Amino acid sequence: MEGFKYDESIKELKTLFSSPDAASEGDIEVEDDHILPPCVPQSIRDMERDRPAIEALGSMIWYLRQLNIDKDIVSMRNFNVYDPMKRGQNLTLDGQTLAHLELLVNGEGTEEGTLLKLLQRCSTPSGE
Repeated sequence: MEGFKYDESIKELKTLFSSPDAASEGDIEVEDDHILPPCVPQSIRDMERDRPAIEALGSMIWYLRQLNIDKDIVSMRNFNVYDPMKRGQNLTLDGQTLAHLELLVNGEGTEEGTLLKLLQRCSTPSGE
């Protein structure tokens, strides 16, 4: 199994965001109604009881660790909750718009000339 489960993810978050002078996990103080300490970004603390969200974050941290960039990325502390329904901050396209733009399939029902076809030609640094 790749990634961290909920409990492992919580432990990793406490470790990654602990102060450098904290000697052990016992030194990390947690507020009464929170699982994670105040040193963890608020956007993560807001979702600390959402098991699927924390496990997804744990899987991301696990993957970044495999690339040896977990501490570099996580230390930026740039975490925001993506909410596609927030107006004015994101672009949401309905089905009709997607069809007219031919992003997934063209008018003939194939992928030829679509954005999807173009992106499928891309490869990741790991060669996938």
